[in-house]
Amino acid sequence: MLRSLFTGLTGLRSSQLGMDVIGNNIANVNTVGFKGSRATFKETLLQTIRSASSGGTDTGGINPMQVGLGVTVGSVDRNVMQGVPQITNRETDFAIEGNGLFILEDGSGRYYSRAGNFDVDNSGYLVSAFNGYRVQGVMAVDGSIPAAAALADIRIPYDTVLAPSATTQLEFGGNLNAGAGVGDTYETGVDIYDDKGGSTALTVTFLKTDSDMWDVSLDVATGTDPTGFETLRFNADTGLISGTSSFNFNWTPYGASTPLTLALDFGTAGQADGITQFSTTASATVSDRDGYTSASLQRFAVAEDGVFTGIFSNGEQRALAQVYLANFNNPAGLDDLGGGLFLESANSGLAVIGPAGAGANGAILQGTLEMSNVDLAEEFTNMIVTQRAYQANARVISTAEDLLTELMNLKR
Repeated sequence: MLRSLFTGLTGLRSSQLGMDVIGNNIANVNTVGFKGSRATFKETLLQTIRSASSGGTDTGGINPMQVGLGVTVGSVDRNVMQGVPQITNRETDFAIEGNGLFILEDGSGRYYSRAGNFDVDNSGYLVSAFNGYRVQGVMAVDGSIPAAAALADIRIPYDTVLAPSATTQLEFGGNLNAGAGVGDTYETGVDIYDDKGGSTALTVTFLKTDSDMWDVSLDVATGTDPTGFETLRFNADTGLISGTSSFNFNWTPYGASTPLTLALDFGTAGQADGITQFSTTASATVSDRDGYTSASLQRFAVAEDGVFTGIFSNGEQRALAQVYLANFNNPAGLDDLGGGLFLESANSGLAVIGPAGAGANGAILQGTLEMSNVDLAEEFTNMIVTQRAYQANARVISTAEDLLTELMNLKR
């Protein structure tokens, strides 16, 4: 009877710990990136009343006679399955679709988290909204992400001014009307930039000089006009460029002493990838142009590979940084520090660090947060089972106490 008292007690203790796990899961049902847990139980020590014996010549063997001494918690297992992504439309909210954890640092240590609710602090660093720890990745160099670089704090350079760049390349597309008469002209225009970011209007004039020949000349609103002209020739049968299709002009901006080179590309000879000459309405225009004025960063967008692309006030776009993720052989083995933070443990394995979307790493979803993976229906069911187990173990103790009372009454 004393055994049953203590057996019931182990059942109460185990059920209480199981209820603690369930309660924590339910409490964190709305916690960003939370991973629920479960408690599993195992039998404790056994008392052997009679050992097993093997069979003899005339008799069979006998099984052991053992009485269990209760239950204990065998493990508390973390469920690392992904939670449902919830759209927030917030620029600095990120979710990981797939494997991996964000990498955070506080200057003294490295932490890992699935909670992607980040902010940009007063210095421009991307930080966790929970604790201010800085998100780790690789910063871009001259608008490109290095192939191999050390992890660094991700910083959004809102205070950076994009230096101007002079226009050096013009690409053309569209059509010149084959039915135009000799001496007819067609004009198209575009703004171009000098090396200080100043802009001026450029007019490109096409003068038809023969059935399949057009002279190209340039005129600028400010500065010194490029002098002379170049001749663009077409194949009479195909209407496609024939011969030379790229020409250089020198342009001296207003107030400058050094001329800039403008390279005009009208397409590939024999290919319909640039200017054509067909008997249809003229539509020749500048299809692409480099160069821009100075600008400041307005906002950023993050792709699935974790690359931050800055969008500047002049319309230019530049890579700013890339988020890196950490993967583990056994993510369920990480030490939970609370607050959405995890640390490597002896059984998690070492962190395998790489760009988002590469290898086993998941993709980044901007404007989205990963919600808790707790299933309330399952937790309420487990709660009922745990409650009944607690009640049953309590009945074992009360019944054993009744038996002891009857035993004591034998003396009366």
